[in-house]
Amino acid sequence: MTEENKKSLYYITQYANNMSDEQFFERIDNRVAYYENVLDIDLFIEIAALMPNVSDAINERLFKDMMSATSDADLQIIIDILTAIDNEDLGELDRLTNYGLDRMMSEEEIHDESYFIEIADMDLKENGLEASSLSWANDIPTNFEYAELDIYDNFTTMTAAEVIEKFFDEYF
Repeated sequence: MTEENKKSLYYITQYANNMSDEQFFERIDNRVAYYENVLDIDLFIEIAALMPNVSDAINERLFKDMMSATSDADLQIIIDILTAIDNEDLGELDRLTNYGLDRMMSEEEIHDESYFIEIADMDLKENGLEASSLSWANDIPTNFEYAELDIYDNFTTMTAAEVIEKFFDEYF
C-alpha cells in the first residue's frame, strides 16, 4: 500500500480495535489483492473521507460492514449510506436500509408536524369529544423537524440527525 493511501485511510484506523494501524493497512491491502478487480482501494478511501462527518457509533457499525465487503457494490452502499447521513437525507437512508428507517419511525411514533395535525384532525372529526387525540393535540410542537409521541402522550422534538442516531442505535 502506498504512503498516500495510508494517509487517506488513516482516519479509519481508530475503528480497527483489534489491530495496529499497520495491520489494518495490510488487511485492506490483502483484501483488495484477494478480491482483485472486485474491491477498489479508492472506495475505501472515499469511505474514509466521509466518516469524519458521521458519529463514531455509526462509523463503528459501518466499519464492520466495510471490513466484510466482498465487492465494490458492498462498499458503494456504505458510501451511499454515509452520504445520506451526512446530508440528513432520511428518504435516501430509508431506501438504502430497505425501508428500515420508515419502520422504526412508525413503530416509535416519530413524525413531522403535519402528520400529527392530520391524525388529530381525523380523530376529532371521527370521534368528537371521545377522540383520544384530545389529550395531545394542543401539545403538538411547532417549528421542529420531527417529534416522537410517547405512550404517555408527551412529545419529544428531534432533529433529522437525532432520528438517524436513534435508528442506528436501536434498529440497524
